[in-house]
Amino acid sequence: MNEERIKQVIEAKKQIADAAITIWNTRLELLVSAGDTRGVLDQLRVPVEEAANNCNCTNTVIGCGPQKM
Repeated sequence: MNEERIKQVIEAKKQIADAAITIWNTRLELLVSAGDTRGVLDQLRVPVEEAANNCNCTNTVIGCGPQKM
């Protein structure tokens, strides 16, 4: 794998991680604003990657709907 391709892969992974953290933080903010302490604590136990997976699958082609919380 050449140097340019490695840089592209690193950047793509960074974008995925940044998006996952944004989704995770947004869920926390919504739960806090709703006063759902139990939901906040439950969310804090979930790894960022799982929290960002809205439909609990890895299928990006089907486009599952949002996860019901």
